[in-house]
Amino acid sequence: MEEKERNFYKDFEDQVRFERYYPSQIDYLFIGESIPRVKYPITPKTELYNFYIPDTEYSPFIQTFYDVFKMENVLGDKKFNSYGHGKFLDYFKSNNNFLYDLCPIPVNHLKNNEEQKTRREICKFYEDKLIDFLKYEEPMYIFCCLDSINDIVQRAIIKSEISPKIYKCSKFPKDQKYTAIFKEDLSNFLIDCNKK
Repeated sequence: MEEKERNFYKDFEDQVRFERYYPSQIDYLFIGESIPRVKYPITPKTELYNFYIPDTEYSPFIQTFYDVFKMENVLGDKKFNSYGHGKFLDYFKSNNNFLYDLCPIPVNHLKNNEEQKTRREICKFYEDKLIDFLKYEEPMYIFCCLDSINDIVQRAIIKSEISPKIYKCSKFPKDQKYTAIFKEDLSNFLIDCNKK
């Protein structure tokens, strides 16, 4: 990945995720693997699938969050009552939710066996950054969005010496089967959080 492209992702993190949608207090922390890679450079025809871009294309990941947070049997009066991804992001922030990606650069494009090793090494490299983030924020509830980083996240929680009330990990909703699992896990996580 060239420096220009790396800087593009860094600028996105600084200007969008952390400036616009970073709550003053994080109660519910969702941890993903990385920001998704997009075709660079960005053009009007570029397909953007990003949780924190209001006019993004809907991916199964984004759609699952949107669907679950609208469910009355999950959140009751606290459910998301409006329409539109931008409004959902404002709602997400105002209810002290935040999605943190373990890697600030994309790794989702690394798929074959050799690339998977590199992907894993990159994820491990950013573990210390996650530890610092957890120490600083001390979230009460943590949901890991990808089971392949579960060990890294759990290790970071232990090393940060925080004690979340609830920790849950799920399978990333990459297809219909995993979307159903993720939706159920996310629903149960939020229901359990609201009991505390």
